[in-house]
Amino acid sequence: MKKIILFIIAANVMFANVAFCIGETGTAEQIKKYYAQGDVFYNKAQYSEAIKYYTAAVKLKDDFIDGWKKIGFCYYKIENHKYAYYGFQKVLQYDKNDKDALEFMGFYNSVILKAKKKNEKRDWVQPVWRSALLPGWGQAYNNQFLKGIVFGTGYIVSGAMLVYNVADEKNKYAKYLSTNENQDIAYKAAEDAYTLAIVWAGVTAAFWLGAMIDGGLNYNCEEANDMAVRPKIEGLVFAAEVFKIRF
Repeated sequence: MKKIILFIIAANVMFANVAFCIGETGTAEQIKKYYAQGDVFYNKAQYSEAIKYYTAAVKLKDDFIDGWKKIGFCYYKIENHKYAYYGFQKVLQYDKNDKDALEFMGFYNSVILKAKKKNEKRDWVQPVWRSALLPGWGQAYNNQFLKGIVFGTGYIVSGAMLVYNVADEKNKYAKYLSTNENQDIAYKAAEDAYTLAIVWAGVTAAFWLGAMIDGGLNYNCEEANDMAVRPKIEGLVFAAEVFKIRF
């Protein structure tokens, strides 16, 4: 009697294992079919249709990484960033080192951070004191880099010319004091050097003051609020502006 009972138990266990293996095989085949059909629509750029099949695949197997990744790609393509973000979160849940997901999450986290900074109240003092220390720095703080280069270069060049002409004026005036011949010519040369020094002093001051004024006036400009981030995705470079991303 015991042998019969043990035989029945063993037979049931064997049958259950066989049924489980058959079920697993069937599920795996179904996942492949859903995924392949999703790829058909994905390659046709019909991303909304592709999402339906990729979603069906991950419903059968939640840790199907490729399915979640394609869901993330599709939602990104149709600019539904909230669900794209979730898709790549799921990928990293099962593979923390997935390169594509890490790139996308890095991109989205950068966008979120910049969006938060955009909403922060900016202070005009910040670009002004930076410009006072180094013209162009305040413009760089306002994300106006071309202006920063103009102000910075102008200040450095005019400052260098100022130093040169001050030194030149001193040398020529000393020469005028020490010469006994052609004093009028020597004095005129020293006077011209002095005039140039005054001119370059004015130009240098103009760049310095201009940089501070410009930095203060543009502390809350469009460039300061809207920054572009460029992640490398699927071998291509995409640019996304903060104001276009909505979660």
